[in-house]
Amino acid sequence: MTYRPGTYGLSVLGVADDEPRIICDGCGLVYRLRTDRPPPRWFLDGKSPRGWWRRGPSDAREDSCPQCVMTGRAR
Repeated sequence: MTYRPGTYGLSVLGVADDEPRIICDGCGLVYRLRTDRPPPRWFLDGKSPRGWWRRGPSDAREDSCPQCVMTGRAR
């Protein structure tokens, strides 16, 4: 999965305004992080959300969402 922080006012640099989010490395599914509470424990612990599939070492891992796992698109 790829983490993208909340970004605002950077459109002149080509970065879209958006909330903090995690993006599936397989299909691009966006998992939005709530901004009215701390990040989920799994995120702070460097883990994947429940049901996501992980492959590779921690410094170059790829995480795929349950949809990718079910359809066989998980890398």
